[in-house]
Amino acid sequence: MAWVRSGPGAGPRRFTLGGTARCRENDGVFKLDGATRVGIRCHYCSVGCGIDAWVRDGRLVYLDGDPEHPVNGGRLCPKGMSSAEVNRAPDRVTRPLYRAPRSDRFEPISWEAAFEGIARRIREVRDASYDATLRRTERICAFGSATVENEEVYLWVKLLRMLGIHHMQHQASI
Repeated sequence: MAWVRSGPGAGPRRFTLGGTARCRENDGVFKLDGATRVGIRCHYCSVGCGIDAWVRDGRLVYLDGDPEHPVNGGRLCPKGMSSAEVNRAPDRVTRPLYRAPRSDRFEPISWEAAFEGIARRIREVRDASYDATLRRTERICAFGSATVENEEVYLWVKLLRMLGIHHMQHQASI
């Protein structure tokens, strides 16, 4: 966008292939009318920038950096700004999916069924591979992410150690 500072047609201009053209006048509709502000934390890295997400009718309308947040002070990196596109992605997974053995498709299941299945399989593998002498299992590993805060990592590692899992990997080590 360019500004014509003086003369006839002074004001904002947009660039087109043939030069400049006058910008369309404001239609008087504010895109956040009727939207509710929800404060969230960016999930892309461990910095934890604050985001103002504006939601209307259960759908994300707009997002921007939270100007009151002590970490980012209203600024967002390109990854944080792309959160809106991730939210709107048509192939975004929003519920647990299960693929039965030898099946070629995923079926939606409840959260309860998903957690019960995960817990059952962890228990089966752990019990079958647990070495009582070393007090650990060699057949389960865990992966960490930079989006997890220090306190969450502390609890996660405690849980893994309690289960006898000592193979842990983090994206920072890659």
